[in-house]
Amino acid sequence: MRHRWLLLLLLWLSPTVGAESIYILHTNDLHGHLRADEQEPGGLDRIGTILKVWRRSFPGRVVVLDAGDIAQGTLVSNLARGAPMIDALEAAGYDAVVPGNHEFDWGPEGLTEILAPGRLPVVCANLVAEDGSSPYPAYRLIERGGVQIGVIGLITPETPSATAAGNTRGYRFLDPVQAVKDQLPALRKAGADVLIVLSHLGVEADRSLARSVPELDLIVGGHSHTQLAQGLREAGVPIVQTGCNARFLGLVEIELEGGRAAGAEARLIPVDREIPADPEIAAIVERYQEELGFDARAVIAQAAEPIPLEPRPGHVDGPLGSLLADVLRAETGAQVALFNHGGIRAALLPSGPITRERAFRLLPFDDPVVKLQVSGQGLLEALRHGLFSAPGAVQVSGLTAVLDPRNETVLEVRVDGAPLDPARQYTVAVPGFMAGGGDGYVMLREGLVLERYPIPRELFERYARRAGALRKPEPGRLRNAHS
Repeated sequence: MRHRWLLLLLLWLSPTVGAESIYILHTNDLHGHLRADEQEPGGLDRIGTILKVWRRSFPGRVVVLDAGDIAQGTLVSNLARGAPMIDALEAAGYDAVVPGNHEFDWGPEGLTEILAPGRLPVVCANLVAEDGSSPYPAYRLIERGGVQIGVIGLITPETPSATAAGNTRGYRFLDPVQAVKDQLPALRKAGADVLIVLSHLGVEADRSLARSVPELDLIVGGHSHTQLAQGLREAGVPIVQTGCNARFLGLVEIELEGGRAAGAEARLIPVDREIPADPEIAAIVERYQEELGFDARAVIAQAAEPIPLEPRPGHVDGPLGSLLADVLRAETGAQVALFNHGGIRAALLPSGPITRERAFRLLPFDDPVVKLQVSGQGLLEALRHGLFSAPGAVQVSGLTAVLDPRNETVLEVRVDGAPLDPARQYTVAVPGFMAGGGDGYVMLREGLVLERYPIPRELFERYARRAGALRKPEPGRLRNAHS
């Protein structure tokens, strides 16, 4: 059974025997997942093993790409400010990568530290410094079997609002569609036979790009964590994405005729737990853990039952989000707590021991919690934004609301059982990212900062230790009026 993974991989390889083909292997939104727990799928260390098999099977015909959000998200990667992931991507032999918005999570200095020139082959056409200079090449030409593959990089222009305030200072983000159009003549002149965009825009923006630039041969996407089993097509352009957290490796076979792309077939390769770790990447993980001097598997708390992020039918509040909002309210003494959906990075908190690593993957961001004084009107605006405009529904504690999603309105809000008073002042605990206006919560910037607290992960550990064993909160905080 030890070599079952190799048999599974051979099944993936067997239908892919085109003599005139190149193979694009791709990842996106790895978020620091160098390795998974032994009993879980995923991990860049296992992906490294698959890449070696593919290169041996199809020498000179494989291109490996990553579509951004490389480093932020796990204990070992965050503590070493992304260095283990960069070392691992170098060891895995990636041919091109594009920055994601989370590459800015350690500020502009962190970006240049993580994606230092001369290490990984970084491409990005729509990121420029304030003086107009480009920190990275717009594209890269990669030759495989006499075919020139042009890879253009794009980062989401929403990055300034998708990271903490000030993290993007010194940079401007250009329109991605225009950036691609501006580079196409140079790529063609340089001899590009195949045109690929390596995009950290999100799947809907990728669709728009395909409609605007239908001469592209492939868009390798990221940012939206969309799992596309066989890709999709928009205006004839294939668009692919793997989901997130190194659970799948994407594969696109590009068929060639006369040195140009004539067709593309996409699929996802599961990164099963039977796949052994690549020894070189495994050694990188062990080296950093030893240098940092911590035990990622130390137990910090217990969960009495599985606590999922997904809401129950008819509700918008999910058990895990509600629990985390409860943590903020309990640890700050605020009347209300709001927790942005994007700050929660696990779909499930399993029952049993909660290790330090699992807590980190649940709450990887290091922005301190802030207690604000906010007017009832400001709280209502934040709630409306979080439910109908922000990416993912905001989670709450200390209030209940009845919603009309058809008309995108909040019909009723109660704080501690009493109707919300727009003229009254309330104390509201939020992650610092929200307090700074991140994810479009600009109304919270009007609040008065009363106190700052440790980061959500530290408050979670305190709360969990005191609770003894964590359980799902009762549903009903955010209820759909039509259910």
